[in-house]
Amino acid sequence: MTNKPIVIFLCLADFAASAYNTCQAVNLVEQIESHHIVLSNPPYNFPAEIVCPLYPNARGNVNIQNYNRVCELLDRADLIHCWNNEREGYSLFAGLPIPYNKCKSYTFTGTSYRQGHTLTNQNIRNYRNDSRIIVQDPLFLRYLNEFPLEFIPHAVDTKKIVPSTEKISNTIGFYNQLKHPEYANYIQLLKQLLQKNHPEWQMVAGTTTSWWDRLQELSKCIFFFQNLSPVSGGPGRSSYEAMSMEIPVFSNVSPDIAKLTDRLEGLPAISATVQTFEKVLINTLKCTNYNELSKNIRKWVINTLGYNRVGMEYTKLFKELL
Repeated sequence: MTNKPIVIFLCLADFAASAYNTCQAVNLVEQIESHHIVLSNPPYNFPAEIVCPLYPNARGNVNIQNYNRVCELLDRADLIHCWNNEREGYSLFAGLPIPYNKCKSYTFTGTSYRQGHTLTNQNIRNYRNDSRIIVQDPLFLRYLNEFPLEFIPHAVDTKKIVPSTEKISNTIGFYNQLKHPEYANYIQLLKQLLQKNHPEWQMVAGTTTSWWDRLQELSKCIFFFQNLSPVSGGPGRSSYEAMSMEIPVFSNVSPDIAKLTDRLEGLPAISATVQTFEKVLINTLKCTNYNELSKNIRKWVINTLGYNRVGMEYTKLFKELL
């Protein structure tokens, strides 16, 4: 027991890693006691403090002590922070014993944009009277005049996610999200292009199902590629983790983000699409000091996305609400 305010992070499995990192960052600041609860089984062995399936008919799959612990924490909580998103924010509270008067806040990730969803009066109405909304994709800031939004990007554990000393030449890592047809087509086009013109280069997705083991595989790559959908504004967590490992990232980041926030000032992603990738790759290899570029990228992640900075930003917002 502590005298600190208690914040509970609630999320579904897909957002376990992002929510966990933010929870750890807040605890590092030591002004708030925060706990991380995942309401379904996390994929890829993402870290989680407590796993408790959301619906009553699934609770039998997990020790009942988990559910009892969740109930205890929710009862003690001063604030409940729900992870994603406008379609799921309220459903996360279904079946959980949360007093109506608990203070609530929310983080929306870039998933909504990548899935073609946007903030509207219809789906924001439930949140407006409750509390504050944090967004992780800068393009959400287009709605800043309509809704009270705060932009805080992903937290990255830069002390754990570090550069590899075993780099493999001519390797390009990518996020293995091939279940999305558009993304799968981009990767297939890129592979064909490299195979035809630069067969010495390999695309590496990681062969394990464990998030941490896959990071270790990708850490040996010398570049990382992320093709964003046209409506997504900034790189995702996987790109930031690559940067933390001193891996330069090629990404078709929207130039609009510079107009929306200075929070990502100096974002070191190298602008490239599938169509321009070959030319950009060759120019980067010819004109860039790779070691200097790699070290500067990691410095940017530490200063912009490290636990200290993100933890302080969330802590400040939570204290204002409490």
